[in-house]
Amino acid sequence: MNVFWRVFAVLSVTALFLAAVGESELSRALLLGFAGYLLSALLTQVWVLLTAPLQSKKIRFVSLGNGRILAEATIGKALVQLRAVPGPLHVCWYAAQAPLARLRLWAGSALSVGLQGVIGVWLLSGTTTWPMGAAFLAATVVRIASTLRGPLGTGRILFVLPFSRSPLPLSTAANLRAGTAVNLGRLDELSSAVPELTPEDRPELDRGLLALADGRYAEAEQWGRTAFERAFSYDSALSAGLLLSSAIVGAADAGELPRERCLSRLMAVLGQFHGPAAAVARAVPAAADCARLDNRLDEALAAARTQRGQHTAPVWRAEAGCSRAAAPDGRAPV
Repeated sequence: MNVFWRVFAVLSVTALFLAAVGESELSRALLLGFAGYLLSALLTQVWVLLTAPLQSKKIRFVSLGNGRILAEATIGKALVQLRAVPGPLHVCWYAAQAPLARLRLWAGSALSVGLQGVIGVWLLSGTTTWPMGAAFLAATVVRIASTLRGPLGTGRILFVLPFSRSPLPLSTAANLRAGTAVNLGRLDELSSAVPELTPEDRPELDRGLLALADGRYAEAEQWGRTAFERAFSYDSALSAGLLLSSAIVGAADAGELPRERCLSRLMAVLGQFHGPAAAVARAVPAAADCARLDNRLDEALAAARTQRGQHTAPVWRAEAGCSRAAAPDGRAPV
């Protein structure tokens, strides 16, 4: 869960406590502030849903909430998921090649921020709604500031894109087809799209996924290392790490890699994931396999259980399922 959501969740609980002890004015201010933050986050995602074609964006997937997936459907070419823990609406998108794509991306972001600014000022000017307006505007500022360094975040599009001559990371038609195939778990469609990918499309991850699915683990590992080296964002680095670690585990379980070499390689890869060990165990299927191969069977089973239904892409949910199936018996290559 995003750290900002945790902060505002704490504030909402504090507000309820203050209301219970009679501090109604302060409680009301905190609750309105929480509502303002939620409203800003919701409008940001709804704006993308409503205006994606105008902004040269293709919707990749839509999820509501956090945690384990409760329900899933495919609408058009997008994956739509409902998750177990109440939480924010999240819309993930690609930037597609299209006429005036740079201008369309900038205009869409400018209109979104401008609309939120107008709403925030209007709420701020009210004698009773000012806490909501303050939180609404603060959330908008945080969103801009936190995305100044991302490849296509709101802040970067607004304040860096107009002055940059570097090419945008726009997806070609073949790249969009490959990405959609990965999101929906359709490896046959991925196989047909991969030959059309160019080096600029960064096809390493797609080729590595096909090699992994086909049991060519050494090749998948090499593609994973190349994808990791060429990663241009946190998400692309995460996907490359998942591929790389899964390929190492596959080679070990197939008897192609001795246990000692497997563990050293796997631990090195797991160490490159950001966050504490517990967070890595929740997000990386191979973390359960690492514990299993190291004969830490209770840890392996616990890690595998926490990952059920967590991953967006079906391919990584399948990998997590394999880790869960292997965890109880503790079998390791010799």
